[in-house]
Amino acid sequence: MSQQTTYRGHERFDWQGEVTVVGRTGMFHGQAENISETGISIALPKSFADTTVTIEIADPSGEGTLSLAAARCHNAEGFHGFRFVSLSPAQRALLRRLCDSLGR
Repeated sequence: MSQQTTYRGHERFDWQGEVTVVGRTGMFHGQAENISETGISIALPKSFADTTVTIEIADPSGEGTLSLAAARCHNAEGFHGFRFVSLSPAQRALLRRLCDSLGR
């Protein structure tokens, strides 16, 4: 995959960060494959039934964890695509900063 790709009108960046996905059926640790200001692709060790989750990633400022509400859009062969929902202006700014640091 290229350093940056565009899907659905949103620029995505390769990013192999550790993430935690928290849903009502449990907590799962995974590896992000790419990220944009509007979504993220995550490799998870197993499937789960939740369609809405909280995704926890390291805050790009290095201070704590960023918790983002997300809706699962698809899953295939261990990869899950999530769309961020109900982001605050501060969360959007942090995601923008992370994407900028990845090469925008």
